[in-house]
Amino acid sequence: LTASSQILSIRAMRQAFSAMRSKRGLYEVEKELLRNPEVSAFVRRSKLDLSSTEGSVENQEEVYQDSSWAKKIPLIGRAVAMSERGYVAYMNVLRVLKAMAMADNLGGVDGLTDAEYRIIGNYVNVATGRGDVGKLKAIAEETSIVFFAFRNTVSKFQMVLGQPFLKEAGKGSWRVRRAIAKEYAKSLIGLGLFYGMTQAALTAIFGDKPEDDEDKWSIGLNWNDWYSSDFGNIKIGNTRYDPLGGLSQATVFLSREIGGKTKLASGVVVPIRGEGVPYKSTGMGDVSLRFLRSKLSPVLGGGVDWVTGKDYLGEPVTAESIAINLTVPLTVRDIKKAMEDQELPRSTTTGLLTMFGMRSQSYDERMERAARDETHVLEAVK
Repeated sequence: LTASSQILSIRAMRQAFSAMRSKRGLYEVEKELLRNPEVSAFVRRSKLDLSSTEGSVENQEEVYQDSSWAKKIPLIGRAVAMSERGYVAYMNVLRVLKAMAMADNLGGVDGLTDAEYRIIGNYVNVATGRGDVGKLKAIAEETSIVFFAFRNTVSKFQMVLGQPFLKEAGKGSWRVRRAIAKEYAKSLIGLGLFYGMTQAALTAIFGDKPEDDEDKWSIGLNWNDWYSSDFGNIKIGNTRYDPLGGLSQATVFLSREIGGKTKLASGVVVPIRGEGVPYKSTGMGDVSLRFLRSKLSPVLGGGVDWVTGKDYLGEPVTAESIAINLTVPLTVRDIKKAMEDQELPRSTTTGLLTMFGMRSQSYDERMERAARDETHVLEAVK
């Protein structure tokens, strides 16, 4: 929604900063948001899924459900609490503003049917990480023990597969589905503008990217990148930035499973089923298991890492690294790695992007060596 509704996003961001200051600030934002009886009624009828920092697990934003340990760490705990308040305020304000704007574009809330209310609410929920999981929502606390941000992950697949168009199927409301199609198009246009401006900026800073050298920078939007974990990522040096908010992971997983191919770190595209699979670890089942393992909850995932001695990427783990993963927020770890990889001005930019929700990931020299080793092995196989 941020890509398709920039003006509404700016309004929501202002409210997020107010909420970050204190619990009172968040309360005032929520009070102002639902002060209008028409808005409150719309939220109820559309089943718009607004979140909270307190109460049951199912009402909280999933990315903060496992943050209770981190909140007890001096300084980090305070930063996590501030981040959560800002996140909750931003998402709730954006959800309400977007849903009401869609209703207004269709002639106002008075002209909507019950089915149209629910279709709009479902689209906004799915587009903001609150996937439709049916009866599983009632066991959100149990689900969070096994998977990290389960509904958020489901929402990414639902967005990619077009679930918002199928909600309440057979009950008419084609004008609402057309409105949703326009939202998809606006998001793609917004992302296209972002990628275009990024490419222009990187070209101005680093110069044109050589065809045979991606060490400086690259953008993972080539055809074969559908099969790569770098799909949609902006790579600068050893650091990757993901502006797609998790949609790239769902897209790549579906592309691999449907297309039967994967793109290795070396850039070579290989099959994952049938004849010609170069490695046992690149088979279709292994690709699926790695994806599921990457979605385990921090505690369960840490336990699996401890037992196997490696993380889901195959990197060795220690008791210290597992403890850090369980307590230190992802944002802090991402910024630290970026600062180690980049000079101060660029790492500062990385920190700002990461704080505002763009995931960054820095690969060390071991990953680069592994990519080169893959190339040599594949040449020998040929």
